[in-house]
Amino acid sequence: NGDNYDGTPIPRHAPGDGFEAPAVYWNPSISPGGMIYYSGGMFPKWKGSLLIGALSGRGLIRVALDGDKASKADQWEL
Repeated sequence: NGDNYDGTPIPRHAPGDGFEAPAVYWNPSISPGGMIYYSGGMFPKWKGSLLIGALSGRGLIRVALDGDKASKADQWEL
């Protein structure tokens, strides 16, 4: 989901097209620079979350996972 570099929209996924729609996405792109799965004990609320470094988004984003669902939980500007 999002836009091509020339600004035209990228078509959304449709049922039966053979692709899984993204659980979480950003438009414009955050330009992810890395991602980790947090399994530590220091921040219990974050356990089982993804932490994503956003280059053009200039921040750190936490994505909460719940089974096959994902949602943006926190974002810290850097």
